[in-house]
Amino acid sequence: AVYRVPGAWPRASLHRQLPAAAGLDRLPKKGRAIPVTRDDPGAIDVDLAGVGAGFVVLTEIAYPGWSATVDGEPAEIVAAADALLAVEVDAAANSLEWRFRPRILLGSLAAFPLLWLLWIVWFAMSGVRRGRRRST
Repeated sequence: AVYRVPGAWPRASLHRQLPAAAGLDRLPKKGRAIPVTRDDPGAIDVDLAGVGAGFVVLTEIAYPGWSATVDGEPAEIVAAADALLAVEVDAAANSLEWRFRPRILLGSLAAFPLLWLLWIVWFAMSGVRRGRRRST
């Protein structure tokens, strides 16, 4: 079953401007809904053909690790109402792609080979120390 919440914001919407004041209650709910063509974990694509210029607001928390491209070119992400993701687009834009790559995961992947190397060195050095103790 699919549940719908009356009055809920669309997944992606176009707003002509973003309010300067913070708070979700300040974000106008009159934004025009935009079709989402892909909504997977960490990957959201929006069809902008014929949408017009403005700010595309995505109902996703503005958490570090998100990146956006408009027609394949990197786009600057701004926080709508200090909480949601938004990107400014012009009338000629055709597609908007959002990708999430958590920074902590990338740091962990980069540190893994170093930790493995340190473990090998520690293991080798402890073997050398044990060998010296036996020979004396």
